[in-house]
Amino acid sequence: MQQNSKNQYLQILKGSLTGSFIFIASVLIFSFILYKTVPTEKLYLPLFIICVLISGFVSGFISTRKARKNGIITGAASTILTVLILSISTVIAEKGFDIYVLIPVLLLIFSGMSGGIAAVNLKRKNKRR
Repeated sequence: MQQNSKNQYLQILKGSLTGSFIFIASVLIFSFILYKTVPTEKLYLPLFIICVLISGFVSGFISTRKARKNGIITGAASTILTVLILSISTVIAEKGFDIYVLIPVLLLIFSGMSGGIAAVNLKRKNKRR
C-alpha cells in the first residue's frame, strides 16, 4: 500500500513538473511570437489562457494515467507547482496580487481536473503477442 502511495506521489510530481515546463515554454514561445510580430493587447489574454489550459490538462493527464483512479483529486494536485509559478510570476510582474489572478488559477486547476478525468476514462489498448 505504501509503495502504491509513493508511486502516486511520484506521478503527481512528474505531471506537475511536465505541466510547469509546458506552461513556461508556451508562454515564452507566445511572447517571442508577439514580440516579433505586431503585438496587440487583444491577443495577450487569449494566448495566456491557452497556455494555462494546455499545461493544466497535460499535468493532470500525466499524473493520473498510470494510477487510473481519483482523476479529479490527482489532476488538481498536479497543478499546484504551476499555480505557484503562475502566482509568483504574476505578483512580480504586476507588483501585487490582483483578483484577476484567480481566473487563470481556477482555469488551471479545472483543466488539471479535466486531464485527470480524461486519463482515468481513457481505454487502454490490448497488446497482442
